[in-house]
Amino acid sequence: MIRLSHKAIVFDCDGVLVDTHNVWDQAYAALFARYGAALDPADRQRLAALKPGPLGKAIAELLGSSQRPDLLAAEVMALVATNLGHPIAPVPGAVEIVTALADSRPLAVASNTPSRIVRSHLERIGLLSRFGAILGIDDCVAPKPAPDIYQLACARLDVAPEHAAPIED
Repeated sequence: MIRLSHKAIVFDCDGVLVDTHNVWDQAYAALFARYGAALDPADRQRLAALKPGPLGKAIAELLGSSQRPDLLAAEVMALVATNLGHPIAPVPGAVEIVTALADSRPLAVASNTPSRIVRSHLERIGLLSRFGAILGIDDCVAPKPAPDIYQLACARLDVAPEHAAPIED
């Protein structure tokens, strides 16, 4: 619950602002299909919250591919960023809530998705300009659930973390 005492709001992106529940799964399926393979659901979980470097290495390992890991990571990131040509949709009510809150306090986004993808998605749903800070997994040392990215978002907004409300799914 957001209280008046909260001086800032830090949102997650995927599933909170943008409906991307299937985007990553579809991107991985398309990438693996290009290489004549399928991704096991247990292996899909292994890929969650990996930074691009380790992600590329894990994909190369799962594919048994000699393709450069950085190129594999770039490939999956490009698929996610474009949502395989499908429109990106906001979570119902997200645009209205962000618009209303942006007039009363600073807002940030802190996501385990790379920041360029977060920016791309926010731009597509018309919310990019509403945030004073937009951070992705590539901006912090430890991904969520570690608090690093929230602390960095609060620092960028010049608000102590205890005075910010996190919005997560």
